[in-house]
Amino acid sequence: MKINKIGFLGILLVLGFLLAFWGTSASQAANLSPALEQALSAMGPDEEISIIITLNGKPDIAAFKNLPRDLKRTAIVSALRDAADRNLPPLQAFLQARGGENIRPLWIIHGMAAKVRPEVIRALAALPGVESIRLDNTLQAPGPVETLSVTPEWNLTSVQAPELWGLGYTGAGVVVAAMDTGVDLNHPDLISKYRGGANSWYDPNGEHPTPDDASGHGTQVMGVIVGGDAGGTAIGVAPGAQWIAAKVFNDAGQASYSAIHLSFQWLLDPDSIPASNDAPDVVNISWGLGNVNDCDTEFQPDVAALTTAGIAVVFAAGNSGPNPSTSISPGNLPGAFAVGAVNQFNNIYTYSSRGPCACDGTIYPDMTAPGVSIRTSNLTYGGAFPNSYATVSGTSVAAPHAAGSMALLLSAFPSLTIAELEETLKASALDLGSAGADNTYGYGLLKAKDAYDGLSAGTGPEVSATPPSKNYGEIEIGYASVQAFTITNISDNGVVLGNAVISPGNPAEFIIQNDSCSGITLISSASCTLEVSFVPGSEGAKTAGLLIPYTSSTESALEVPLSGTGVRLNRITVASPNGGESWKTGTTQTIRWTYTGNPGSYVKIHLYKGGVLNKTIASKVSKGSNGAGSYSWKIPVKTTPGDDYRIKITSTSNASYTDMSDNNFRIFK
Repeated sequence: MKINKIGFLGILLVLGFLLAFWGTSASQAANLSPALEQALSAMGPDEEISIIITLNGKPDIAAFKNLPRDLKRTAIVSALRDAADRNLPPLQAFLQARGGENIRPLWIIHGMAAKVRPEVIRALAALPGVESIRLDNTLQAPGPVETLSVTPEWNLTSVQAPELWGLGYTGAGVVVAAMDTGVDLNHPDLISKYRGGANSWYDPNGEHPTPDDASGHGTQVMGVIVGGDAGGTAIGVAPGAQWIAAKVFNDAGQASYSAIHLSFQWLLDPDSIPASNDAPDVVNISWGLGNVNDCDTEFQPDVAALTTAGIAVVFAAGNSGPNPSTSISPGNLPGAFAVGAVNQFNNIYTYSSRGPCACDGTIYPDMTAPGVSIRTSNLTYGGAFPNSYATVSGTSVAAPHAAGSMALLLSAFPSLTIAELEETLKASALDLGSAGADNTYGYGLLKAKDAYDGLSAGTGPEVSATPPSKNYGEIEIGYASVQAFTITNISDNGVVLGNAVISPGNPAEFIIQNDSCSGITLISSASCTLEVSFVPGSEGAKTAGLLIPYTSSTESALEVPLSGTGVRLNRITVASPNGGESWKTGTTQTIRWTYTGNPGSYVKIHLYKGGVLNKTIASKVSKGSNGAGSYSWKIPVKTTPGDDYRIKITSTSNASYTDMSDNNFRIFK
């Protein structure tokens, strides 16, 4: 995306359009993250801080999910870029006019990164079309734990990679990408596997125009995926595949969130030509945010964009074990495929993260792979040590076994979907630990040849759903949105369907209805239909799964991811004061609010201190007009100073229309 510079007059015109257009696109101000609010409270007016801004109006890319793979990627990239070209230039002009620096468009999340002063953030937050503003945080690069060497190649034998090589499948024709510390292009096991060209290397930090790695972590990861046998033993799962890479971590071992967003969008369209087909088939991510047992959705839009475009995304499950409930983001996000680590005896790696998943309560990790004492490529230090290798441990080197195995399967079955890849690997995994899937080993130990055999015999996924997933978007609490699903037998065998259920998730919010599928037998290519109605009972993001067990030559289940957000569209929202403001006693200040729906003709205004009602400011004032209201309040001189005040506004005729300011403001003498 290219945004041209404009003159001062052009900026004024764009800002006028911005305020007019955004002012009609949403009814409430942007959400400032708590971390950003805290940072602002400690900043001086002339200090600058790096932020990420997202706008309303991001296109629904799920609409393209059922297109053929090449057309799907082109359609998704074009939709995201076109929306950004329409909506981001006014934001860029707004930032430029206020002295913003390091402004970078993030079309993959419909937003922008910039470095600005606190007053600019407050001005942005007052614009209803701005969806959210948050810190552009920094992530520290991971480092695998080096261990003593044991029998070479045990890990490749464990996942059955040599058995697929013997059948002629080495990953040829498949491109695998890593988002990591980079890759040492001088390593003899990796140099011949590099795709090359201007669309195969990306450094958002601008330190290296060609592949490089300062720490070795990314080189070790890539060695497990595609490494050859230059050191005398084979080290890579898919030695016939090609690699590309995004160096998200700079040479100091740090990655800003904006650099990660930029790298995700580069992977979706490496040459900035949506119609070309140069995106990778599989992406490996061997790092996490360190947020143990938390669901951080910062990179959810990025992961969704890639997976919807038909790009598999594999994550290291994390090294936060041995306790349960130690999943990390982004590996625990919906759509992510997380891999834990085992040793050569199939025992879980002590520090491998365990479930359940903090985002939706499902099994975590998805599966396990070798991750203890793994021999792989290491830095050559500019080619001075061309046979450099290391033996390392951690889920960072477990995940690339799955990425490499996906490359092997795609070289054998190029038309496999992401869902088929993941379900086949889970269905063929060697069950370890407790019987069935568990929160230590997931579905079991990766077995690539068994997955191939299942696909060859037609015992891979036998039932499909159209659409394969559904995001209902924002739905008013108590109202229903209905999605019909077509369930099809895609195998050559007859399939007996079990009873459709909602699992996991709340069956009171995701309701199965008009079900013609449960308990019937589908012959090959036959279909049936059912509906799932989303009826949110409260505000916030909701996730669930439509689960349909089935039996044919094997027993399995079809899982359809469901999601949606409960919102209260008919509401009152306090706009000011809403955190970070300081009002002096004896002065007259303006309390502002917005509303949607019909809250009646009048509202009442209360002042709270420390969560306790302090006084009634006004018992009956006009609600306002055109979706907004205001009230001039002269703050009594005797008001007790404090920084823990909030305003609450409630309809006098309908108490369900009420809102208290999200953050404290200050009253001082």
